[in-house]
Amino acid sequence: MKLPRLSVIGLLKRQVLNPTVPQRTLRAVAWSDADFQEAKPFGEVPGPKGVYNLPLIGPMLHFKPFTNHTQETVFKLFNEMVDKYGPLVRVNLGDWVVLAEDVADIEIIMKNEGKYPKRNDFPIHKMFCEKTGFQKGVAHLDGIEWQQLRSPVNSRMMRKQSAQYYLPAQNEVADELVSLIQNGEFKQDNILDLFFKYACESITVVAFNKRLGYLSPDVDKYPEKVQALDDIQTLFRILNTSLGIPPFILKNFPLKMTRKYNEVASRMVNITQDYYEATMTDIKKRQAEGTLNPEENNFMLSLMTTDKMTVGQMGSIALDLFAAGTDSTARNLQIMLYTLARNPDKQQKLYEEVMEVMGPSGPMTMESLANMPYLLASLKETFRIQHPTASGTQRFISNDVILQGYRIPAGTSVVLMNQRTVKNKKYFPDPEVFRPERWMRDEEGLRSTPIPTAALLPFGFGPRQCLGKRFAEQEIYLAVTKLIQKFEISLETGHEDIEVFYNPFLATRDPIRFVFTSR
Repeated sequence: MKLPRLSVIGLLKRQVLNPTVPQRTLRAVAWSDADFQEAKPFGEVPGPKGVYNLPLIGPMLHFKPFTNHTQETVFKLFNEMVDKYGPLVRVNLGDWVVLAEDVADIEIIMKNEGKYPKRNDFPIHKMFCEKTGFQKGVAHLDGIEWQQLRSPVNSRMMRKQSAQYYLPAQNEVADELVSLIQNGEFKQDNILDLFFKYACESITVVAFNKRLGYLSPDVDKYPEKVQALDDIQTLFRILNTSLGIPPFILKNFPLKMTRKYNEVASRMVNITQDYYEATMTDIKKRQAEGTLNPEENNFMLSLMTTDKMTVGQMGSIALDLFAAGTDSTARNLQIMLYTLARNPDKQQKLYEEVMEVMGPSGPMTMESLANMPYLLASLKETFRIQHPTASGTQRFISNDVILQGYRIPAGTSVVLMNQRTVKNKKYFPDPEVFRPERWMRDEEGLRSTPIPTAALLPFGFGPRQCLGKRFAEQEIYLAVTKLIQKFEISLETGHEDIEVFYNPFLATRDPIRFVFTSR
């Protein structure tokens, strides 16, 4: 008897719905020539047609002044396209881009990113590096260059324990954040500034092995530090806006945006260079004196001992940590606190867990963090309710694949629409409800409703996922637990609703006005 052929899509859907299907089965599956011959051609993938596909002008027609969309609201544009054309959309954004919403399709992309995963870079930053000679960081490299820089950093940042080594020092930073709020040392209409200072101080403990005073009450007396905090936000705002401008125009026309970016990036490079050079000088001094402990938790020391990185490469890593680690962490911390304030019953449940494990003033340790599943679930649910990026991870696929019955050629840019997937009722009943419990597992390790791994990917996936993932999560866990220990967090009356946009990380149109009531 001839057995029916099980399609790749079918296998993937079984993996999504049935976690008992082994991962290796997915890796072993390949499309046959017949599969590709039966698949519909790339040109037939649904999407905007006609004038939208004209060179140069076509992509511009999706944005202002032709529509209400900008780079800040590109997530709304993508949502409209998926609503109109379905779970797979082909759109001309200068090059062909495919939007993929279905979990099975996302699984396929995750398995076909190739040995050297490639994603879009920022042309404006590439131009800055070419002009100044500054070493490009891992986010801006591809191929073997990317792997050579990423590999020695992975063991220092991607292991579960990598961030936990810094818990004692980062506990002190979180305690200082709480103290500032207790003393009213923040502006009610812009507490995000305080969260930026907290995130900056937390990551510099890692990157430069010392406190730099960004949470000091007199930090405003140090213009270079105030400027750095402003520059971090400006840097990412320009990076995001520049994505809407063709590289040809960026490179060949004297734009104010390019000049501003070069000015801001140069200041960021200079202050980061000052910080990491001071750290390296201290390391070498203690080494000469015989007082250096080679086993100490010192990020720069660990990079120096690899003998695989140049000083310039270490500087680029430090800049990535300092800038991206500050901006994204501060914004996600604010959103988690906002979400807990909007859901006081869930906040109470988290408070009870914190009291049981850490007590009213105890520090966070590796052991306590491992015993607070509701805390971890609350952050996941925060990411689900307000996705931290405009859509999801983007990749240039390494070989031809079949999505939704269409053949997608190798080299195509595919954007994973996770910010829609996480609202799919199939996997998330009552998707608009903040319910951390949906992420909790019972004694058998099962969730009430199975959730595919591919549904929520806030830090990306695979070897190219966010380098700072462990540190960002830990800094948010620390701040939230320390604040929950001391305060009941609510919102000023009349300021409960927010409007979000992306720049490129999640931001709000108006300040979130928190109320911190001492417990």
